[in-house]
Amino acid sequence: GKGGFDLAMHMKIRSASQCKDSDEQAQDDSNDTVADGFRLLKVAASVTKNNLVVYFLPRNINGVSVGRAALSAGYRGAIEMEQNVLNGKLKTVTVYLGKDCKELLAES
Repeated sequence: GKGGFDLAMHMKIRSASQCKDSDEQAQDDSNDTVADGFRLLKVAASVTKNNLVVYFLPRNINGVSVGRAALSAGYRGAIEMEQNVLNGKLKTVTVYLGKDCKELLAES
C-alpha cells in the first residue's frame, strides 16, 4: 500500500494447527488469526531475558508502525533499523530492539 506494510493491519500469524491444506476450497479466516505484528513483538519481548528482539520484516515496512509496536511492547528509546540490500535493491529490513542491540550489531 501507499503507507507501507503496517504491523497491525497486514501481519497476521497463524498457528500450525490452524494452517489449512491447499486442497480445501473454502477458507474462513475469521478464527485463524492468532496474533498481529504488535502482539508478536509483545510476546517476543516478554520471553527474552533482556528484551532484545531482532525483527525481520518486508522492505515496504512502515517505520511508524514499527515505532508504535515497540512502544506498545514497552520499548523506550532508539530503535535500530537496518536495510538489507542485494544487487543494489532493498530486499528486507531488520529491526533491532532492546538496550543491548548495539553490542549485537558490533559483533557482526
